[in-house]
Amino acid sequence: MVSSTLPAERCRSCGAEREAAALDAQGWCGDCRAVVVRRATWVARAAGLAAALLVATLVAVLVAPTRFLIFWLALIVGSYVFVVKLVRRMAFEVIHARGLGRRRRG
Repeated sequence: MVSSTLPAERCRSCGAEREAAALDAQGWCGDCRAVVVRRATWVARAAGLAAALLVATLVAVLVAPTRFLIFWLALIVGSYVFVVKLVRRMAFEVIHARGLGRRRRG
């Protein structure tokens, strides 16, 4: 419910009426933004897992990590974290630009 004292605007994604202060810079409500963040996070985790598996495979095949095992483990974890952060931001921008479409209310 929107208070009568604050100006109301509609979310550009779902069309729900919200207080203007509750919308982000692109005019999306918190619910729609949360959906985009959740979708982007799933994509990013999958990409991060693929990158970590690739690095682990390369380390196991090419390096034979008998010495400095902690370094190689840190490299694998670091590659996962880096790829997740990078892909999450890219996926967020792509999903946000595509839009979620109008959801039916009622």
